[in-house]
Amino acid sequence: LAMPDERAELHHEDEYLADSVQNTIGRALEAACQKVNADESIPVSLKKKQIIFLLYTQGIFKFKEAVGTVAAALNLSPNTVYLHIRSAKSQQTAPCD
Repeated sequence: LAMPDERAELHHEDEYLADSVQNTIGRALEAACQKVNADESIPVSLKKKQIIFLLYTQGIFKFKEAVGTVAAALNLSPNTVYLHIRSAKSQQTAPCD
């Protein structure tokens, strides 16, 4: 059983980890947005999908909070983010022609 000081320290570490995860997601999202928005060859209609693809290839969606955070930042529903994640998965696993 953890002592009161140990529990407080563990709680502080959990908060730090949560902040760290959110910061990681935020930094990756910001970098992906900058990269995609700077690429004029990507049509405006596909920019959000491409941002999600980049984040998927970086493993950002392994974090539990990532879908909700990305959905809110891109003004999309979580279901739309999941749709684009499934599309990214199928693109990565498609056999080469």
